Amino acid sequence: MSAVPKGAVVAIKWLVIAFGVYVVIKNPAMAADIIKSIWSALVSIAEAIITLFDHLLGRK
Repeated sequence: MSAVPKGAVVAIKWLVIAFGVYVVIKNPAMAADIIKSIWSALVSIAEAIITLFDHLLGRK
C-alpha cells in the first residue's frame, strides 16, 4: 500500500508539468540552460559507469 494517495501523485505530476511550461514560456534561455545542465550530468554519469566497468573488466 502506498503512503501517498494516487490523486496526490497525479496532482504533483501536473504541477511539475505546468511549472515546466511556465518556465519555457517566461524564460526560454533559462529553460535551455537547465536542459543542457541535466544532459551534461547524465552524460557524466554514463561515462563514469562505463569507466567503472572498463576498470572492473580490466580494459583500462
